[in-house]
Amino acid sequence: MDTAPQNHSTTGNNAAYGQEGGRTIKKKKTRRENLYRELQEYEKAGIALWLNGMPSTPREIAKACTIGEEDRYMRDYIRDEEDGIKGIGFDMIKNV
Repeated sequence: MDTAPQNHSTTGNNAAYGQEGGRTIKKKKTRRENLYRELQEYEKAGIALWLNGMPSTPREIAKACTIGEEDRYMRDYIRDEEDGIKGIGFDMIKNV
């Protein structure tokens, strides 16, 4: 049986994020940044953004959608009379 101590390096990609979950944190940050940029484009195009029924910003929505593992958000596209998108709502859904 090998009882030698394990050598855990703190160099490489995980160093900036800690030993445990470094890749998960990096993926979450990338997902948040991508969603933020997407929502900024919608906002620039004049599309209203909503979070749980309240007017919101790309930053607030991106943070809410990526902060917790148990919280999930569903997109609701709000259409105008010509079937164009005039708003996007993000509503929290509960795990059942």
